[in-house]
Amino acid sequence: MEFHRDFDIVADHNGNVWLLWISWESEFAPAYLNLSKSIDSGRTFTTLFSSLSYFDGHLYQKLAVDAQNSIYMLWDDVQFKLTKFRFGDINQRVDAEIPNDTLLIGSWPSLTVSKDFVVHCAWEGSFYDPATGYHEFVFYSRSTDSGATFQGRTRIDTADIVGSWAYVHHLPALAVDSTGIVFVSYTRELAVNQSDVRIVRSTDGGQTFLKPLVVSGTDTAYAPALCIDSERGVNILWNAHGTYHNRSTDGGTSFTSSTYVGNIGLHDLKPSEGGFLYITGEYNSRMCFTKTNIILSVPMDAAQPCIFTLFPSYPN
Repeated sequence: MEFHRDFDIVADHNGNVWLLWISWESEFAPAYLNLSKSIDSGRTFTTLFSSLSYFDGHLYQKLAVDAQNSIYMLWDDVQFKLTKFRFGDINQRVDAEIPNDTLLIGSWPSLTVSKDFVVHCAWEGSFYDPATGYHEFVFYSRSTDSGATFQGRTRIDTADIVGSWAYVHHLPALAVDSTGIVFVSYTRELAVNQSDVRIVRSTDGGQTFLKPLVVSGTDTAYAPALCIDSERGVNILWNAHGTYHNRSTDGGTSFTSSTYVGNIGLHDLKPSEGGFLYITGEYNSRMCFTKTNIILSVPMDAAQPCIFTLFPSYPN
């Protein structure tokens, strides 16, 4: 019997849908990383690539696509690896093993490729400091040669501790706008049961990052998702006893006040050319889906009429 877990999905510019997923036959059997493709808008999929992974099958993986429809897979197999299929052709495969001294091994990677074919990656890395204890930080790295090599790593938040409490920075989300501004959002735990959602931006393509900006309006916010809409608006959604939305129209300098979207247990966020955000999540063990207008920030399912009634003409 085959089990599945942990997947990512992207659509290329030809309308093909790509699905990255993990399978294994039993709890103690080797795991496989699989890449499947659909040419009929996701109705059916064909698995084109399958790679044996390490024994316990504990992987983190992300997908991205560039302007030439090349597919990028970032996956963790003891250390992060990047596999690229040029122009979406499985037979034109390029592998890169990202060295330990370049990319700190961690978890929850986020991946995107900007229009100039620079590959951007953010992830959560951990280490133990005898003086200040256990730390989780968010790091960033980029590749300017389409994923062949990565240029060091940058820690995006330099705050370590408050009092005796070690900060924990985790769950990063990454986006790059059409001008090359890099945005990374993440959760920062401030104390037990206290956290907020922050965002940093880089105006030099990821070489340096500006001071973090807190966007959440609560002390229990976590797990942000991030995307750039068709008007270059920066959208960030996050969870805190419900899902909330903030948007920036000035390149990430400032954000609107938080707007409640719904109790959907946010998982992912995608923009559309029609001016909507498509949101997937999970609530009460059920998968949820909604779309939100980026200007009004109102869930569209709440704005649609659910009943029609015809009243008498008088006194209308």
